[in-house]
Amino acid sequence: MLYSWLVAKKTRGMFEQLNEADAGLFIAAVRDDVVFTYPGKHALGGTMRGKAALGEWFQRFFRFFPGIKWTINDIVVEGAPWGTTVVSAEWSVRCVLENGHVFENEGLHMIELKGAKASAVRVYLDTQRSAAALQSLADSGVAEARVPQGAGV
Repeated sequence: MLYSWLVAKKTRGMFEQLNEADAGLFIAAVRDDVVFTYPGKHALGGTMRGKAALGEWFQRFFRFFPGIKWTINDIVVEGAPWGTTVVSAEWSVRCVLENGHVFENEGLHMIELKGAKASAVRVYLDTQRSAAALQSLADSGVAEARVPQGAGV
């Protein structure tokens, strides 16, 4: 019970830092060989492997969604410290893009911990909302927001 409480508190803290456009705690909490999946056929969609790729992804994410704020609705922790632990963090987000588009979404991060670090993170969300927001940026002249060839999960 104490373990679950501590993991949930740490997870909540990581999202609080993301609200400050700081992915440092999130990246520090993953293994060097982490697999991070953000679904959808858009400029952010795909599977990133390793801390460096995840760090680059977060830099792009914060450029596209400046001022994004996560509201954590619930965190569920299942498993024991000596095995595999699964953390489910249910959230909603909101921000106004540089072109005035209001982005809102809700979803879930599924985080698999092995030992004290995340080995896999998969984001579940309305991919169409993400794609529409990124397309609005591309239509406003942000070339980096265009869907790359072969993009998507």
